[in-house]
Amino acid sequence: MRVGEAWHIGVLLLTDADALATAEVLRAAEPGRRGYTAESARSRAERRALAVRGGFREGEVVHVGWSAIDVDAVDAGGASGPLAMVEGVPSVRWSAAGGFMPLAKYLDERVQLLLGSR
Repeated sequence: MRVGEAWHIGVLLLTDADALATAEVLRAAEPGRRGYTAESARSRAERRALAVRGGFREGEVVHVGWSAIDVDAVDAGGASGPLAMVEGVPSVRWSAAGGFMPLAKYLDERVQLLLGSR
């Protein structure tokens, strides 16, 4: 997914119609010289190069592996991706190990960070 197709707000990608859970975020880049010792770095460089070959401009931010959030399931009291209804309050888990926080507070904090107000 290209930048501009969704708002990236923390663990969420928000489009005009959908809420999505983020996964990997990278910048498209030509492979260049490969001197990585870590296999994970080599693999990430390969995915960055694949993005360029797939039509993304070099340097363009690419969201890979995102998943759709079932907002209806959350609204019905369940959970989907990082969102859940916790004691009647829409909430978000901002990290796999973290607890839930009210979605409104999370969005307010994230938007303030994006605007540079904090």
